[in-house]
Amino acid sequence: MLRPIDVALAELGLSESFTVLGVPSGYPAPKYINLTVIRDAEGTTLVETGAGDAGSLASTTDALRAAGVHRLDRLLATHTHGDHAGAAAALRRFGRSEHEDAAPVFLHSAGHRMLTTPALEYLDEAFEIATGRAHRGVDRYDEGLLPETFTRYRRLAYADRYLPLPRTELRFVDHGDVPTGFAALPTPGHSDDCVLFLHEASGVAFPGDTILSGGLPDDPASHRVSIPPLTLLQQRYGRAVEAYLQTIGRLRRLFAEGRVRLVIPPHGRLGVVDPSAWVERAEGHFVALHDILRTRIAALRGETTVSTLLADLSLPTSTDPALAGHGLGLLFAYAEEGALTLDEDPRTRTLRARRVADPDPELVARRTREERGPLPLLRAG
Repeated sequence: MLRPIDVALAELGLSESFTVLGVPSGYPAPKYINLTVIRDAEGTTLVETGAGDAGSLASTTDALRAAGVHRLDRLLATHTHGDHAGAAAALRRFGRSEHEDAAPVFLHSAGHRMLTTPALEYLDEAFEIATGRAHRGVDRYDEGLLPETFTRYRRLAYADRYLPLPRTELRFVDHGDVPTGFAALPTPGHSDDCVLFLHEASGVAFPGDTILSGGLPDDPASHRVSIPPLTLLQQRYGRAVEAYLQTIGRLRRLFAEGRVRLVIPPHGRLGVVDPSAWVERAEGHFVALHDILRTRIAALRGETTVSTLLADLSLPTSTDPALAGHGLGLLFAYAEEGALTLDEDPRTRTLRARRVADPDPELVARRTREERGPLPLLRAG
């Protein structure tokens, strides 16, 4: 399912037109991000931008020059987290004189305020993180404790990874402004504004953090895929997991068409050469987690805390800390379907759960297949 990106591009005969640059992300983890330069009839396109802090931006511009890039004609951001879009304001002028128009920046409109007013958006993000951790019983939300939690996460928000730019400089794919030669598929879950870009002539797709891979290129036994955290800006855990399950269904339909020959994740050195296998692995992740939680709920007598239900979650394929967020999202889904009640303490905002009925064993499979109608694949015009 996974292959070194440079090997996969060579096998597809794309090494001359596609260059993947691994540059510092500007964050502690993942430490690097893949920026892809595409040279075709439309000019030079950069997919993802890297972060906008001085050190990251310098590394990115050095890497572009080393790759022989003298000018950028358009920039694509799969979502507006700092390592994916933070440097857009600077790079849109890369190789252009002060008298020339800047290169357009293409993205989904749902997250554009992370670029226009990043400091204000990060106030909201810190609040969301603090509340989410209170729901899971990790932190308390009491007056007096909240400011400490809020301040901690605001300090870790990395708003300096962004260089602001006006909304008028942005091109929104969900408004029909899709770059020529690409299709765009909204893939919410990791964040509201995630979008997969498909370079249609080559069959190469760029999923952002919706699809992640890891491992050493020369050690197939280490190759792995993982599901990203689903707890970010303007999303409660329930909506995020619901959106990501819908995204898995969308990707199943897209990949079944056979037009995607390679998926280039934004982190690591491994590309996905069997995208349909990734879909089965992603759904299997949530099915396995669902089975663990159903077993715990079946044994539940009386009321318990959500943190008890989510304690020590682990799967044979993953021990990722993101599991707690995925699990909380599934608990919200059970409550929505009437199998569980969730009550929030008004002072601490921690959640307590009570079993009403056993959750539907097929809930995950049903949610990934419930979207009907045409695949919402966006194209220019």
